[in-house]
Amino acid sequence: MKKVLFLIVFLLPIMGIKAQKLNTVSNLLPVVHWKSQSPVKHQGVKYTCTAFAIAATLETFPGVPKDLSEKYLYALQKGYQFAKDAKIKRGHFLMHYPNSLIRDGAIEEKYLPYKLNYDKVRSMNETQFDAYMIESEIGFVTLLTKYKDKAVVFVDEYEYLEGKKAKNVEYLKYLLRSGVKAIPVSYPILYKPAWKSYASRNFQTITPDKGFKVRGPNGNFLKYSAAKGWYPNINQQIVDGTVSMEFSDTGDQYIGHAVTIIGYDNKGFIIKNSYGPQWRVGGYERVSYDFHEIFAIEALIIKKVKVKKRGWF
Repeated sequence: MKKVLFLIVFLLPIMGIKAQKLNTVSNLLPVVHWKSQSPVKHQGVKYTCTAFAIAATLETFPGVPKDLSEKYLYALQKGYQFAKDAKIKRGHFLMHYPNSLIRDGAIEEKYLPYKLNYDKVRSMNETQFDAYMIESEIGFVTLLTKYKDKAVVFVDEYEYLEGKKAKNVEYLKYLLRSGVKAIPVSYPILYKPAWKSYASRNFQTITPDKGFKVRGPNGNFLKYSAAKGWYPNINQQIVDGTVSMEFSDTGDQYIGHAVTIIGYDNKGFIIKNSYGPQWRVGGYERVSYDFHEIFAIEALIIKKVKVKKRGWF
Protein backbone atom coordinates (compact mmCIF):
# COMPACT_ATOMS: atom_id res chain seq x y z
CA MET A 1 0.00 0.00 0.00
CA LYS A 2 2.84 2.38 0.90
CA LYS A 3 4.54 1.59 -2.42
CA VAL A 4 1.34 2.39 -4.34
CA LEU A 5 0.93 5.70 -2.50
CA PHE A 6 4.59 6.52 -3.15
CA LEU A 7 4.17 5.86 -6.88
CA ILE A 8 1.06 8.04 -7.03
CA VAL A 9 2.75 10.91 -5.18
CA PHE A 10 5.86 10.53 -7.34
CA LEU A 11 4.09 10.25 -10.70
CA LEU A 12 1.42 12.92 -10.31
CA PRO A 13 3.77 15.91 -10.69
CA ILE A 14 5.41 14.27 -13.71
CA MET A 15 2.03 13.52 -15.28
CA GLY A 16 0.98 17.10 -14.60
CA ILE A 17 4.05 18.46 -16.36
CA LYS A 18 3.51 16.15 -19.33
CA ALA A 19 -0.17 17.13 -19.54
CA GLN A 20 0.79 20.80 -19.42
CA LYS A 21 3.33 20.31 -22.22
CA LEU A 22 0.78 18.40 -24.30
CA ASN A 23 -1.72 21.23 -23.89
CA THR A 24 0.92 23.75 -24.93
CA VAL A 25 1.83 21.68 -27.99
CA SER A 26 -1.82 21.18 -28.97
CA ASN A 27 -2.31 24.95 -28.90
CA LEU A 28 0.46 25.30 -31.49
CA LEU A 29 -0.72 22.58 -33.87
CA PRO A 30 -2.59 23.75 -36.99
CA VAL A 31 -6.39 23.62 -36.82
CA VAL A 32 -8.15 24.23 -40.14
CA HIS A 33 -11.77 23.20 -40.78
CA TRP A 34 -11.41 22.43 -44.47
CA LYS A 35 -14.06 19.69 -44.66
CA SER A 36 -16.80 21.88 -43.20
CA GLN A 37 -16.52 24.63 -45.82
CA SER A 38 -18.99 25.26 -48.63
CA PRO A 39 -17.75 26.27 -52.11
CA VAL A 40 -16.06 29.69 -52.35
CA LYS A 41 -18.26 32.38 -53.93
CA HIS A 42 -17.65 35.79 -55.53
CA GLN A 43 -19.30 39.01 -54.33
CA GLY A 44 -18.44 40.96 -57.49
CA VAL A 45 -18.32 44.74 -57.08
CA LYS A 46 -21.04 44.93 -54.42
CA TYR A 47 -20.07 45.80 -50.83
CA THR A 48 -21.71 42.64 -49.51
CA CYS A 49 -18.70 40.96 -47.89
CA THR A 50 -20.34 40.74 -44.43
CA ALA A 51 -23.29 38.81 -45.88
CA PHE A 52 -20.90 36.42 -47.63
CA ALA A 53 -18.84 35.90 -44.46
CA ILE A 54 -21.98 35.14 -42.43
CA ALA A 55 -23.46 32.82 -45.07
CA ALA A 56 -20.15 30.94 -45.26
CA THR A 57 -20.26 30.51 -41.48
CA LEU A 58 -23.87 29.30 -41.35
CA GLU A 59 -23.10 26.80 -44.13
CA THR A 60 -20.59 25.00 -41.87
CA PHE A 61 -23.33 23.79 -39.51
CA PRO A 62 -24.75 20.25 -39.92
CA GLY A 63 -28.04 20.13 -41.80
CA VAL A 64 -27.71 23.64 -43.25
CA PRO A 65 -27.79 23.89 -47.09
CA LYS A 66 -24.38 24.70 -48.58
CA ASP A 67 -25.71 27.58 -50.67
CA LEU A 68 -27.54 30.28 -48.72
CA SER A 69 -28.74 33.59 -50.16
CA GLU A 70 -26.34 36.44 -49.47
CA LYS A 71 -28.72 38.79 -51.26
CA TYR A 72 -31.43 38.02 -48.68
CA LEU A 73 -29.10 38.59 -45.73
CA TYR A 74 -27.75 41.89 -47.05
CA ALA A 75 -31.08 43.25 -48.33
CA LEU A 76 -32.66 42.70 -44.92
CA GLN A 77 -29.93 44.81 -43.33
CA LYS A 78 -30.55 47.67 -45.74
CA GLY A 79 -34.29 47.34 -45.16
CA TYR A 80 -33.93 47.68 -41.40
CA GLN A 81 -31.43 50.49 -41.89
CA PHE A 82 -33.86 52.44 -44.09
CA ALA A 83 -36.78 51.76 -41.74
CA LYS A 84 -34.79 53.38 -38.91
CA ASP A 85 -34.15 56.49 -41.03
CA ALA A 86 -30.44 55.75 -40.93
CA LYS A 87 -28.30 57.06 -43.75
CA ILE A 88 -27.82 54.39 -46.38
CA LYS A 89 -24.18 53.65 -47.05
CA ARG A 90 -22.44 50.88 -48.94
CA GLY A 91 -21.56 47.83 -46.89
CA HIS A 92 -22.50 47.01 -43.32
CA PHE A 93 -20.96 45.92 -40.05
CA LEU A 94 -21.32 42.42 -38.61
CA MET A 95 -22.81 43.89 -35.44
CA HIS A 96 -26.09 44.65 -37.24
CA TYR A 97 -26.83 41.08 -38.36
CA PRO A 98 -27.58 39.00 -35.20
CA ASN A 99 -31.13 40.25 -34.52
CA SER A 100 -32.14 39.56 -38.10
CA LEU A 101 -30.41 36.16 -38.08
CA ILE A 102 -32.46 35.23 -35.00
CA ARG A 103 -35.75 36.71 -36.25
CA ASP A 104 -35.60 36.35 -40.06
CA GLY A 105 -33.07 33.55 -40.53
CA ALA A 106 -31.47 32.76 -43.88
CA ILE A 107 -32.97 31.30 -47.06
CA GLU A 108 -31.45 29.20 -49.81
CA GLU A 109 -29.77 30.83 -52.80
CA LYS A 110 -32.26 29.26 -55.23
CA TYR A 111 -35.06 31.46 -53.89
CA LEU A 112 -33.20 34.75 -54.17
CA PRO A 113 -30.06 34.42 -56.31
CA TYR A 114 -27.17 36.84 -56.05
CA LYS A 115 -26.59 38.85 -59.23
CA LEU A 116 -22.87 38.73 -59.88
CA ASN A 117 -21.41 41.50 -62.02
CA TYR A 118 -18.08 43.21 -62.41
CA ASP A 119 -19.38 46.60 -63.60
CA LYS A 120 -18.64 49.80 -61.76
CA VAL A 121 -21.00 50.32 -58.81
CA ARG A 122 -23.83 52.79 -59.35
CA SER A 123 -23.64 56.28 -57.92
CA MET A 124 -25.26 56.87 -54.51
CA ASN A 125 -25.71 60.63 -55.11
CA GLU A 126 -29.49 60.38 -55.14
CA THR A 127 -32.30 60.32 -52.57
CA GLN A 128 -32.01 57.99 -49.59
CA PHE A 129 -34.79 55.81 -51.05
CA ASP A 130 -32.87 55.51 -54.32
CA ALA A 131 -29.69 54.68 -52.40
CA TYR A 132 -31.60 52.06 -50.41
CA MET A 133 -32.98 50.41 -53.57
CA ILE A 134 -29.55 50.47 -55.23
CA GLU A 135 -28.00 48.63 -52.30
CA SER A 136 -30.85 46.28 -51.36
CA GLU A 137 -32.11 45.56 -54.90
CA ILE A 138 -35.37 44.29 -53.40
CA GLY A 139 -38.04 45.94 -51.26
CA PHE A 140 -38.22 45.32 -47.51
CA VAL A 141 -41.93 44.39 -47.55
CA THR A 142 -41.33 41.88 -50.33
CA LEU A 143 -38.53 40.29 -48.32
CA LEU A 144 -40.70 39.85 -45.25
CA THR A 145 -43.90 38.74 -47.01
CA LYS A 146 -42.55 36.64 -49.88
CA TYR A 147 -39.25 35.22 -48.65
CA LYS A 148 -39.09 35.11 -44.85
CA ASP A 149 -41.29 31.99 -44.67
CA LYS A 150 -38.66 30.18 -46.76
CA ALA A 151 -35.99 30.66 -44.09
CA VAL A 152 -34.24 27.37 -43.38
CA VAL A 153 -31.76 28.29 -40.65
CA PHE A 154 -31.93 30.67 -37.68
CA VAL A 155 -29.22 31.70 -35.24
CA ASP A 156 -29.96 30.42 -31.74
CA GLU A 157 -26.83 31.48 -29.84
CA TYR A 158 -24.04 33.91 -30.70
CA GLU A 159 -21.29 36.08 -29.26
CA TYR A 160 -20.32 39.43 -30.73
CA LEU A 161 -16.75 40.64 -30.22
CA GLU A 162 -15.53 44.17 -30.82
CA GLY A 163 -12.38 46.15 -30.29
CA LYS A 164 -9.84 44.43 -28.07
CA LYS A 165 -11.92 41.24 -27.82
CA ALA A 166 -12.05 40.89 -31.59
CA LYS A 167 -8.26 41.25 -31.74
CA ASN A 168 -7.71 38.51 -29.16
CA VAL A 169 -5.84 35.90 -31.21
CA GLU A 170 -5.69 33.30 -28.45
CA TYR A 171 -9.44 33.42 -27.80
CA LEU A 172 -10.25 32.95 -31.49
CA LYS A 173 -7.79 30.05 -31.67
CA TYR A 174 -9.45 28.53 -28.60
CA LEU A 175 -12.87 28.77 -30.27
CA LEU A 176 -11.56 27.14 -33.44
CA ARG A 177 -10.06 24.31 -31.36
CA SER A 178 -13.34 23.94 -29.48
CA GLY A 179 -15.50 23.18 -32.50
CA VAL A 180 -16.32 26.57 -34.03
CA LYS A 181 -15.81 25.97 -37.76
CA ALA A 182 -15.85 29.55 -39.05
CA ILE A 183 -15.67 33.09 -37.66
CA PRO A 184 -16.68 36.22 -39.65
CA VAL A 185 -14.29 39.08 -38.95
CA SER A 186 -14.03 42.67 -40.21
CA TYR A 187 -10.87 44.55 -41.14
CA PRO A 188 -11.61 48.27 -41.72
CA ILE A 189 -8.40 49.28 -43.53
CA LEU A 190 -6.78 47.36 -46.37
CA TYR A 191 -3.99 47.90 -48.87
CA LYS A 192 -5.48 46.78 -52.20
CA PRO A 193 -2.32 45.29 -53.79
CA ALA A 194 -1.89 43.04 -50.75
CA TRP A 195 -5.33 41.54 -51.50
CA LYS A 196 -5.10 41.41 -55.29
CA SER A 197 -6.30 38.34 -57.14
CA TYR A 198 -3.90 35.72 -58.48
CA ALA A 199 -3.69 31.95 -58.40
CA SER A 200 -1.18 30.29 -56.07
CA ARG A 201 -0.47 26.88 -54.63
CA ASN A 202 0.83 28.30 -51.38
CA PHE A 203 -0.26 30.95 -48.91
CA GLN A 204 1.65 34.21 -49.30
CA THR A 205 0.43 35.65 -45.95
CA ILE A 206 -1.03 39.15 -45.73
CA THR A 207 1.04 41.15 -43.22
CA PRO A 208 1.35 44.81 -42.14
CA ASP A 209 4.65 44.95 -44.07
CA LYS A 210 2.97 45.45 -47.43
CA GLY A 211 1.33 48.82 -47.86
CA PHE A 212 2.10 50.31 -44.46
CA LYS A 213 4.94 52.14 -42.77
CA VAL A 214 5.65 52.73 -39.08
CA ARG A 215 7.36 55.77 -37.61
CA GLY A 216 10.53 54.66 -35.83
CA PRO A 217 11.93 56.08 -32.59
CA ASN A 218 14.14 58.53 -34.56
CA GLY A 219 11.19 59.91 -36.51
CA ASN A 220 11.99 58.05 -39.71
CA PHE A 221 9.53 55.60 -41.25
CA LEU A 222 10.32 51.87 -41.30
CA LYS A 223 8.75 48.70 -42.55
CA TYR A 224 6.56 47.13 -39.89
CA SER A 225 8.87 44.13 -39.44
CA ALA A 226 11.84 46.47 -38.89
CA ALA A 227 9.94 48.71 -36.47
CA LYS A 228 8.78 45.69 -34.49
CA GLY A 229 12.26 45.29 -33.04
CA TRP A 230 12.17 48.81 -31.59
CA TYR A 231 8.87 48.63 -29.73
CA PRO A 232 8.07 46.08 -26.98
CA ASN A 233 4.32 45.99 -27.68
CA ILE A 234 4.04 47.45 -31.15
CA ASN A 235 0.60 46.13 -32.13
CA GLN A 236 -1.11 47.57 -29.07
CA GLN A 237 0.89 50.79 -29.40
CA ILE A 238 -0.30 51.20 -33.00
CA VAL A 239 -3.90 50.60 -31.91
CA ASP A 240 -3.53 53.07 -29.02
CA GLY A 241 -1.97 55.65 -31.34
CA THR A 242 1.27 55.93 -29.38
CA VAL A 243 3.13 54.55 -32.40
CA SER A 244 2.21 55.97 -35.81
CA MET A 245 1.35 53.69 -38.74
CA GLU A 246 0.45 55.11 -42.15
CA PHE A 247 -0.23 53.89 -45.67
CA SER A 248 2.96 53.79 -47.67
CA ASP A 249 0.84 54.44 -50.78
CA THR A 250 -2.37 56.36 -50.09
CA GLY A 251 -3.63 55.79 -53.62
CA ASP A 252 -4.12 52.09 -53.03
CA GLN A 253 -6.04 52.06 -49.76
CA TYR A 254 -9.37 50.27 -49.48
CA ILE A 255 -11.79 50.90 -46.65
CA GLY A 256 -13.39 47.85 -45.09
CA HIS A 257 -13.66 44.15 -45.82
CA ALA A 258 -15.03 41.10 -44.03
CA VAL A 259 -13.72 37.55 -44.40
CA THR A 260 -14.25 34.24 -42.64
CA ILE A 261 -11.57 32.73 -40.42
CA ILE A 262 -11.67 28.94 -40.78
CA GLY A 263 -8.54 27.93 -38.88
CA TYR A 264 -4.96 28.78 -37.99
CA ASP A 265 -1.37 27.59 -38.20
CA ASN A 266 1.94 28.79 -36.79
CA LYS A 267 1.96 31.89 -39.05
CA GLY A 268 -1.56 33.22 -38.80
CA PHE A 269 -5.28 32.72 -39.42
CA ILE A 270 -6.50 30.91 -42.53
CA ILE A 271 -9.27 32.95 -44.13
CA LYS A 272 -11.97 32.18 -46.66
CA ASN A 273 -12.58 35.18 -48.91
CA SER A 274 -15.48 36.12 -51.20
CA TYR A 275 -13.42 36.95 -54.30
CA GLY A 276 -14.10 33.64 -56.03
CA PRO A 277 -12.18 30.33 -56.20
CA GLN A 278 -9.58 31.82 -58.57
CA TRP A 279 -8.32 34.10 -55.78
CA ARG A 280 -5.07 32.88 -54.23
CA VAL A 281 -5.28 29.28 -52.98
CA GLY A 282 -8.72 28.35 -54.27
CA GLY A 283 -10.28 31.38 -52.59
CA TYR A 284 -8.30 31.10 -49.34
CA GLU A 285 -5.30 32.92 -47.88
CA ARG A 286 -3.50 33.50 -44.59
CA VAL A 287 -3.43 36.74 -42.58
CA SER A 288 -0.67 37.12 -40.02
CA TYR A 289 -1.50 37.39 -36.34
CA ASP A 290 0.12 40.84 -36.35
CA PHE A 291 -2.23 41.98 -39.12
CA HIS A 292 -5.21 40.68 -37.17
CA GLU A 293 -4.18 42.28 -33.87
CA ILE A 294 -3.76 45.66 -35.53
CA PHE A 295 -6.71 45.79 -37.91
CA ALA A 296 -9.54 43.53 -36.66
CA ILE A 297 -12.43 45.57 -35.27
CA GLU A 298 -15.23 43.00 -34.86
CA ALA A 299 -15.98 39.29 -35.02
CA LEU A 300 -19.22 37.33 -34.85
CA ILE A 301 -19.20 33.93 -33.16
CA ILE A 302 -22.22 31.87 -34.21
CA LYS A 303 -22.40 29.11 -31.62
CA LYS A 304 -25.72 27.42 -32.24
CA VAL A 305 -28.38 27.39 -34.98
CA LYS A 306 -31.86 26.00 -35.52
CA VAL A 307 -32.48 24.24 -38.82
CA LYS A 308 -36.02 24.18 -40.21
CA LYS A 309 -37.12 21.04 -42.02
CA ARG A 310 -40.44 20.63 -43.81
CA GLY A 311 -41.94 23.62 -42.07
CA TRP A 312 -40.90 22.53 -38.57
CA PHE A 313 -37.80 22.78 -36.41
